[in-house]
Amino acid sequence: MASCRSCRFLVFSNGSFLFFLWILSSFVREKGWIVFLSGLLLLASATALFLNGKKRFLFAAYLAILTPMTAGLVIEAALHVAPGLLRGQAANWAYSAYHTHAGGIYRPDPFLGFALKENHRQWAYYNGHWWWHETNSDGYRGSAVDRADAVFLGDSMIYGHGIDNECTVPSRYAERCCLTSANLGQQGFGAVQELAVLLRHGPRLRPKTVFVCCHPNDLVDSIIWYPQSELKSLLQSPVSCPYQPRAKANAGGWSRMWEDHFACPLRTSGLLAGLWSDLRQGRLGARWRSQQKSQEDKRFVPDPQYVASPFAPAENPDLRFQWQVHCHALKAMQVWCREHEAKLVVFDLGYPLAFAHALEAWCQKQGIDYCPAGRRILRRVERGEELYLRNDGHWNTAGCVAVAEELARHTTPPPGESAR
Repeated sequence: MASCRSCRFLVFSNGSFLFFLWILSSFVREKGWIVFLSGLLLLASATALFLNGKKRFLFAAYLAILTPMTAGLVIEAALHVAPGLLRGQAANWAYSAYHTHAGGIYRPDPFLGFALKENHRQWAYYNGHWWWHETNSDGYRGSAVDRADAVFLGDSMIYGHGIDNECTVPSRYAERCCLTSANLGQQGFGAVQELAVLLRHGPRLRPKTVFVCCHPNDLVDSIIWYPQSELKSLLQSPVSCPYQPRAKANAGGWSRMWEDHFACPLRTSGLLAGLWSDLRQGRLGARWRSQQKSQEDKRFVPDPQYVASPFAPAENPDLRFQWQVHCHALKAMQVWCREHEAKLVVFDLGYPLAFAHALEAWCQKQGIDYCPAGRRILRRVERGEELYLRNDGHWNTAGCVAVAEELARHTTPPPGESAR
């Protein structure tokens, strides 16, 4: 029978062991729960042996946990004190907040795939750029408003990847026009998700103008986020009452629960997950050899070949289906705007030029207002201005100001002129 002194020691030591085990398991993002359960079995075995007088096994269990945990914490401290130690994709792995795991800015959503967490604040990073991410109680960047004169839908270009909220296109537009705006953009969003967001927030915000920023990636995003059967149901539904497709199911179970709710948010876990992923795919060596090249501080200019790349949905069945889904979602937005006495304004990144021209022609055919702001920004960049984030390609602060001014001139022309 163990003495009371031994029992008190076990209570204290086992509590400490569980705390250390929680930290250690948090370093393994996808399989942390397995590490934690394995540690519990180790602790149970060591405790049973301790009660039978074999104390060295408990201390061995401690050593097995403390050694890797200490090494991991040293790396974690280094990543916080000197984040510049990592570059390129390795830094993205460690510091990015674009995920639903502990330390991420997203939560799973059945219709959007991922949605921004409400009332969430933290530093975010990608491609060498740090910014302050902050959402309101309604789950979008900026201050929550009861009513918005203008609502902005789009992907990371509208969300404001790489810049603070006051520098984004919606914020600059609101300041330029002395109006209220709501930034409903999110990284990775396509037209299907943007429609869902409009249906979710639009009735309460009652906007006068709805801006939709389109991107060529929007077409691919639809099939990434949604099963084809769900997209077909959307296409078959009337634009006056569009079907809301459900996003592909996120991996659930213990793994998802542990990653999203119980694990400690560690930068090292992201780094290890990225390294393991590249190691399994056999590209780790090439990735690390390219780290120095990826950090060249260059002004971003779109690749001329990509700018001039063709866009021919009629010749590609998969691309045609994606284009149909994209256009159907835009038509549903148009109907919603008409029913709520709002004006729909579509603009795009400006390239590839073939995509921008196709979108403009389609909008004109549908009677949707189109603004060529993206192409004008592209021409200014080609003339030497720096309007994109370096080593990245998203609009920087100056780029967002330029886009906002183009949209303001388009929607609020000088006295005596009609809106285009």
